Amino acid sequence: MEVTSFNWAHIKADSDSTRDTYTVKRDDTVLTKDWEQFDPSDKFRFNSGILTVFEEGDYYIYSQVYYWYNNKTSPAISHSVMVVKDDKDHAYRFLTCWKNMEETDPWKTCFTAGVIHLFSNSSVYLHMPCDGCVIKLDHDATFFGIMKLSNVRGQRKDLPKNVHGEKSSSQNFEDTPPTVAQVHHVQATKSNFEKRIRNNFLTILNELPNGHKYRITSRGKIVLR
Repeated sequence: MEVTSFNWAHIKADSDSTRDTYTVKRDDTVLTKDWEQFDPSDKFRFNSGILTVFEEGDYYIYSQVYYWYNNKTSPAISHSVMVVKDDKDHAYRFLTCWKNMEETDPWKTCFTAGVIHLFSNSSVYLHMPCDGCVIKLDHDATFFGIMKLSNVRGQRKDLPKNVHGEKSSSQNFEDTPPTVAQVHHVQATKSNFEKRIRNNFLTILNELPNGHKYRITSRGKIVLR
């Protein structure tokens, strides 16, 4: 936790000695509004159950809810991870987890997770569309979190570096024009490749049954008539 918490926010359901369950109401848009707080940082903010990210990037989002009781005797229950990408967008369901309310082990927990690209000030929270459902607030069973992944998209692949952080000498060919021999080699390789493709194409045509008519499209496809 100490190593990864810089890019990781883990929110546990809030419980105390007097309450270990919570009854969801129909108007509870944000399920996580009373969950445990954590110290704000320059990466995340958690306010009134809504987790906001301050840096654009790819994020791994996960959630789990421990369903305890449903007074509507519904055969299944669900919760969703809601995402608001910017102030102009409405919240939409990024992930939804369905669970049958059977009375057998394992516990009625439902876990879901996924990766999404978020922008600065994007928000994430949990929503449970139920009236009268009871969830358990055990820290190890009801929680959600978000973790920023490595910025692979932003890494430059055209400048590989050695262990000393210097530009690799093997990349110097990009700064000098190719020689005549290199050009001839590329042209010969391309010519041989085209020749093999042409031979394979003729082989396919020769394998067609006698009397079959065909046409060749502009993209090189063989279409039987």
